Amino acid sequence: MTLRAKIVALVVGLTLALLGGLAAFLGGSWSRWSLDTLDAELTDRAAGIAARIEVKRDGRIEMEGGEGAPRDTSHPVRVIGPGGEIVGHGTLPWPSPESGAVTVQGAPDGPWRVVTRRLPAGEDEGGGRHARAGVVVQVAGQEAPFAALGERFREGLLAALVGALLLGGVAAALLAHLSLRPLRRLATEVESIGATMLDRRVGEDGLDPELRHVARSFNELLGRLEQAMQRQRQLVSRASHSLRTPTATILTRAEVALRRDRSPEEYRAALADVAVAARESSTLVTHLLTLARLEEPRANAVRQPVPLEPLAAEVARLLAPRAAEAGLAIEVDVPGGLAVRADPATLRELLEALLDNALLYTPSGGRCGVRAEPGAGTISLSVWDTGPGIPVAERGQVFDRFFRGVAAQGSGRPGSGLGLAIVKAIADAHGARLTLGERPGGGAVFSVELPLGEDGKVSGRAQVGSSRRGATRTRP
Repeated sequence: MTLRAKIVALVVGLTLALLGGLAAFLGGSWSRWSLDTLDAELTDRAAGIAARIEVKRDGRIEMEGGEGAPRDTSHPVRVIGPGGEIVGHGTLPWPSPESGAVTVQGAPDGPWRVVTRRLPAGEDEGGGRHARAGVVVQVAGQEAPFAALGERFREGLLAALVGALLLGGVAAALLAHLSLRPLRRLATEVESIGATMLDRRVGEDGLDPELRHVARSFNELLGRLEQAMQRQRQLVSRASHSLRTPTATILTRAEVALRRDRSPEEYRAALADVAVAARESSTLVTHLLTLARLEEPRANAVRQPVPLEPLAAEVARLLAPRAAEAGLAIEVDVPGGLAVRADPATLRELLEALLDNALLYTPSGGRCGVRAEPGAGTISLSVWDTGPGIPVAERGQVFDRFFRGVAAQGSGRPGSGLGLAIVKAIADAHGARLTLGERPGGGAVFSVELPLGEDGKVSGRAQVGSSRRGATRTRP
């Protein structure tokens, strides 16, 4: 069912319920009023007849102005004396004298309304009249005139109800058409925006507040999509540019080596250059795949308590050969028993990426390390180095993809500029706060605040101080 049909059905349904209830109320009120009016008229007639009744001492009933009950074919009368004598006219199936005001069925000319009045005991007119206690007066009147009037009243109500429903349906259809016109305009504008026109925006002028909110939200969505597409294009462009150099190196060295026969040493040198370029390409592709994997929705991501001391020691041992080759020392200052709630695999990637970055830019003879300190419900996991540090002007960009600072570009060392972007993506996936600061005495400090694991209980600062005894230290 369309929205317009729903609006029309709702308005017609509400109109039917409202007017139907009103018609039922008015019909019932009319029926009660007609009976009350007829009962009042018959009661007045009964009172008039009762005032004219005279009961003789022998029990006979007489009326002032005549011996019997007044004859009126439209209002039959029956009078029952104290001794059971009955005076009256009409062939109605009269109800019991004990009844009040009732409707009598069975008459050939339709239902009759009968009102019964019993004269109270002790009533005496004097002047030789006998007391009229126990006399019953019954007067009847036809309901047909009121029933016919009520039928015409109900027919009028039904006609008004049908007319109101038709008018309500037409008004509802017109209201739906006018109300949905801005929505149709909004839908037309949205349909006209293609994948290559994300810079366009939906007009908000002339819209109702609700639709204006929808249009504003859609424009904000378009803005986010435009930014995402721009980042995607930049990623593809930068990845292509970064892959072009090692790919060109591999191709050039291979083609040059194959132009003529060469000595084993020359082939070995060419293959070494090809291996370096291939390793650089492989690292870049691995980083790109890691970023793509981290950006995928991970509804079932594993979160479990991860002990930090064995993790930091494992990463330090893994990078120890590189540290020794570069003339650097790796220090691990992580108290035993500390644990965070995280994904073990990606947390290991984060720590490895930070230490790899520290080893890459710390001069020979320097130091780098891992430190963990407990806080209020969190643990601060830090990686520090004694390198040149990161200039303040570059700190807002170090986590951007493919960004390499002045020191990194001037070092001559290969790099993709994706390592810290991967660290940022892992921290965001854990809802952790990632900060960059300066180390006292020179160098950079990267800190990640992670939530405590279920078993990550620390007995105080003394434990942190005592961790020096278990520190892992690797020197060249």
